[in-house]
Amino acid sequence: MTVLPLDGPALRTSQNLSDHLYNERKMEGREWLTPEYIAQELHPLVARGELANQSQLADHIAERLSQPLREHAEKLSRENAHIRSVAEEAIAAVSSLEERVTETTSRATLAERGEKEALQRLEDAIQALKALESDREPSFAEMPLSAVEKTQAWRSRTGSGYSNLGLEATILGVSRQENRTKLTYIDQNRKSKTVEDFGYQGFVGPVHAYLESRVGKRAVFIVTQQGDKPLRLASDTMMLPQYKALWG
Repeated sequence: MTVLPLDGPALRTSQNLSDHLYNERKMEGREWLTPEYIAQELHPLVARGELANQSQLADHIAERLSQPLREHAEKLSRENAHIRSVAEEAIAAVSSLEERVTETTSRATLAERGEKEALQRLEDAIQALKALESDREPSFAEMPLSAVEKTQAWRSRTGSGYSNLGLEATILGVSRQENRTKLTYIDQNRKSKTVEDFGYQGFVGPVHAYLESRVGKRAVFIVTQQGDKPLRLASDTMMLPQYKALWG
């Protein structure tokens, strides 16, 4: 079902937005991307000029995918605030009780009873705070940033039909499988994605060492893709002199 126009040069693969929608609808978690949604939600955005290219369409889909997570994070934040308020009240009560015990003229009589009560309340407060920290899920704002494009896409000069792209992303893990480096990072939709290089020229040690040193941090690297084939890590391309400044 085509309701969106061709975008021309803004599309790295020179495919139209309808093809992009078709591919998106085949992906997991896109059950909501129905013909009715396209006609009722996306087409009016196109008509108003608010959805004019593939990048804006990708942003719209990413926003739609993140909405349940953001709503859950907001709900969790409200619940956490209530738990923290209860814990703070308990701690304040302990402090107040200690002051009253200090000021009383029958310290010997009240101290024993007050100490037990204070210790119990303090223990309850500590347990509440521990539960808050251990059960708390990260809010949407605390999650790793999505991958961003650091370069324009460019065609491989080898004539292979591959297109290259420089990305900056949060690195989750790096491993070695024979001559190939396997990289896991947070993609443009804030999801974990794993790619590996070709290993055509053997194990590319400098690229592997660089990515391994950036685990848990942001790093810049080059990916490559040919048509509908899987995305790959372009380690050999990263080693070319003209690209080493991008990540070295």
